[in-house]
Amino acid sequence: MIEKIKNYELLSNHVCEAIKKAICEGTLVGGEKVSETELAKMLGVSRTPVREALRLLNNEGYVKLMPNSRVLINEFDEKDAIEVLQVRRALECEAAGMAAAVITDEQKMELINTYNEINKLENMDKELIGLEFVKIDTNFHRKIIEISGNSRMLLISNSLRDRLFRSHVSLAAVENAVQICSDQHKDILNAVIANDSEMAMQYSRKHIDYIIKEVVPNSY
Repeated sequence: MIEKIKNYELLSNHVCEAIKKAICEGTLVGGEKVSETELAKMLGVSRTPVREALRLLNNEGYVKLMPNSRVLINEFDEKDAIEVLQVRRALECEAAGMAAAVITDEQKMELINTYNEINKLENMDKELIGLEFVKIDTNFHRKIIEISGNSRMLLISNSLRDRLFRSHVSLAAVENAVQICSDQHKDILNAVIANDSEMAMQYSRKHIDYIIKEVVPNSY
């Protein structure tokens, strides 16, 4: 028999996402120590859902539980970024090849529209461009995985979403990185809509290799 979900369990999921978002966006900084009470006050909830959320985040590697109901916000270093990107490289190269083989005309238009989200960066403040590009990048690659039709890949991609976000936070700090990554997206797009699986995989690998070799070393 499946047990009914308790209200506090639903609330703990929302609290978990809120804390995770704060960590990814840098509101809660790596190396910082906070208490359950402090977090509960910030979020306007009781300590119970906070405690449940922190257990989940501890298992996912975002925080480390400490004595006296305190937690340490884990730092996300260069090694973490590279490991996540290595997983992403394997996943997205395969997905791009699969998508190129099965993409429909309707999906081609959807992917083009997703790519064209890059246009919103034109009139944006420079300080925000890198952060916004991360969201565009995530949506673009997610769309390709969706087109591939592999639901397991999509689940893995979703589980990596926040970690991928953290690995790109300093993208704007590298000169021309946003433009280079945008151009690489266009190469991937053109290969996928041309049904060229081999080139779609090659361009996807080139994209992640660039981030690992050029962006990550300058971000930490």
